[in-house]
Amino acid sequence: MWKLEVYKVFMGIFSKVPSDFANHTVCRFVSGITTAKARRVSPTLPSYKKIEQPHKDIHEHGLEALKQLKLGESAKALEYLNHMEQASMKVLSALSSLSDNA
Repeated sequence: MWKLEVYKVFMGIFSKVPSDFANHTVCRFVSGITTAKARRVSPTLPSYKKIEQPHKDIHEHGLEALKQLKLGESAKALEYLNHMEQASMKVLSALSSLSDNA
């Protein structure tokens, strides 16, 4: 959901600014993985720990992409979107490992 909103800004569908976006500690994803149901998976599992940094990176790179877009730096903005997607793939990989261990 968060990434989709970033892309909607790029497409001109949303007019949000970076400060309108949730940071990595309060977004819906974090809320989802910290629910009582999700706590059945041990946060000590290596795959669980592997989620934290790339998830933070998604937010940092997405916000930087928006900042660069606002500055008119399209090439840099696209570069940060690419970094955001790379971080997203790391999160998906870690989630897949988590589901294998659950």
